[in-house]
Amino acid sequence: MGQPSGKRRRLRRKGVPHDQAVGHREREGAEVHWDEEVPFVDLDPARPATRVEEMCNVLLWWAPLVPAADREPVVAEVDAVRRAVLLVDAYGLAPDDRAHVVPLARSGAARSWFRMRARAEHLGGGWARVWDEGVGDRILRRQQWLADHGDELHDAPTAQS
Repeated sequence: MGQPSGKRRRLRRKGVPHDQAVGHREREGAEVHWDEEVPFVDLDPARPATRVEEMCNVLLWWAPLVPAADREPVVAEVDAVRRAVLLVDAYGLAPDDRAHVVPLARSGAARSWFRMRARAEHLGGGWARVWDEGVGDRILRRQQWLADHGDELHDAPTAQS
């Protein structure tokens, strides 16, 4: 196989240099299914992401940055802040980038509520089903959890442990 006409195709977000687009971040609607401690993550639809965006996505699902009552049972009682520090350290996020993690996580949670509601209203189907099942309330609880733990989250991962 090969690239047509010798041209290389790159997945890029507008304004994100190709050397910073390191992942493919789920916008909203990812599903994490736990079978004991082995997760399955459906990353459809996905898009290119910067290192900070990728880290925010990882933290959302794997810290996880949501209230304990909204977590899967296998991670319900974990120390999400400590796990966030471990993940950010392991990822090697630069100090300047670490300062953007919490604000980006909070703005993502805020946008997610509006996007999910709009998709439920306009597209129906599975979007309407998950909205009716309470995903909007879960997002609001995530927003509150991030507001309540924002300073702790910001101070811990930005302190390069």
